[in-house]
Amino acid sequence: GLQRSGTSTLAELLGVLPGVSPLHFDARSARHMEAAPWKSLVDVHTGRRMKWAYFREVVSTGGAEGKLLQSVFPYRYAVWDAKFGRLPALLAHPSRLSPLLTNATREQLWDEWRQFWSTRPARVLLDKSPENVLMAPFLEALLGRRRQRAAQLSAALGKLGYAIHYVAAGPLNSTAACASATPAVICHGEGDTDAQYGAYAAWAKATRATPTLAAVAFTSLTLEVSRALLRLPRAAFDFPTAHLVLFTDDIHFERTRYILRLAGKEALLRAPDTTRVLAGAKRLELATYARARLVLLISEQDASTLRQAMGARYGAPDAPTDDAPADAEAADAPPVASTTEAARSTAAAEATPHLGLMPFGASPLPPSEVAALSARVAGTMLYVGTCHPVAKASVTWLVREVLPRLERRLKRASALRTTPQLRLAGTGWLSLASEAPFAQLVESGTLVVLGKLSVAALAQEYQRATLFISPLLNATGIATKNFHAMAAGLPVLTTPMGTAGLLLPAAPLIA
Repeated sequence: GLQRSGTSTLAELLGVLPGVSPLHFDARSARHMEAAPWKSLVDVHTGRRMKWAYFREVVSTGGAEGKLLQSVFPYRYAVWDAKFGRLPALLAHPSRLSPLLTNATREQLWDEWRQFWSTRPARVLLDKSPENVLMAPFLEALLGRRRQRAAQLSAALGKLGYAIHYVAAGPLNSTAACASATPAVICHGEGDTDAQYGAYAAWAKATRATPTLAAVAFTSLTLEVSRALLRLPRAAFDFPTAHLVLFTDDIHFERTRYILRLAGKEALLRAPDTTRVLAGAKRLELATYARARLVLLISEQDASTLRQAMGARYGAPDAPTDDAPADAEAADAPPVASTTEAARSTAAAEATPHLGLMPFGASPLPPSEVAALSARVAGTMLYVGTCHPVAKASVTWLVREVLPRLERRLKRASALRTTPQLRLAGTGWLSLASEAPFAQLVESGTLVVLGKLSVAALAQEYQRATLFISPLLNATGIATKNFHAMAAGLPVLTTPMGTAGLLLPAAPLIA
């Protein structure tokens, strides 16, 4: 909300809730005063640096505001903007493709803000800045994951010589920064996905341009992405000669079921409403694949899962699916002229796209930058990843079942004087440090919860540890964390599911 609209009161009420950590700034603290970048902030309207008197007034009357405790996002005075600025100009600053959207600025913003959040475990980090009305699209784009995957796909197509016309799966606030984005893209309209696509279609019709490829980075099945996928038939009608190429880093209908199971939501998984929702999501995902000329996957396991699902969905006669009645699955099946098995097999072949593998990779460190084993801390194991439901279940299993057994074995081996220590790095783990089964191991020093680290600090952890441990329980997608660990010169211990996408030959398991 704007200033004087109750944001301070709301922030104060939210800040006392369990699991919530508000920003805190103490003007009497020399450390806070030195760390706060308020002195370098420039008012975009006057071009002058912020005055200490105004900064003190804000923090003493309205509390700590994130806009004043960072130097990444330009300072704006929202009341002035609302009174004198034109609405399109307000929404356009910054755009989702702003030049500020880089890994460096993301790390800088986090490093500046994290100093002023409480050190107590928190699931929610709270900032009260009236200008968040304008910052929200920027923060969403800066901290979101889809931006990175879309940029990777665009960069790959750009290297092949394609001019990339961009339609976002969600609102696009401005086209101004598209040409200067990395990689550069061409945007034809602002607004929601429909408005952007309509602007592109109008341009293509006026210039008689025909796209060669319609490339989609399908990395999640959120409501926003689902709406974009539902518009693909319109694109196929408008541009019938364009080949649809899909890139997906997971089989999403399988992953959703894994997440619910590992989160202990078996009852929810069996509920009729959940069954209908999951069946609808699966139909949408398979129908999207069926429209594609080529689907790029990142592992042979995912390709095998997709082949089986496409065969059951479009090919095998009278084959009910495992997540919905047969009649619920038939809503969007392609028209079949005959009910014979041969006719259905033909339909299946037509509905199944070409599948290609685009394995994930990471650039290895030069050998000179990889620490020798003698320079590492013996017994130190590292895990890196965000605390989402699948990761939480995996690490909980590791902490509850594996670490205690490892400790007992090492104690019995008197010749080994190594004390094992697992170090958890990533967003979300700090809130679990005081909960079972983590708390006891934290107290004994066997487990160290690091939380979110800067790029430099994470690089140091990779060179400090002797083993990267990756207890994956999810059988779809690919464990990018394993690639990054190996690229840093760290050996990886993982489960059979953690080898998906590594293109390794089948090997017997170690008991």
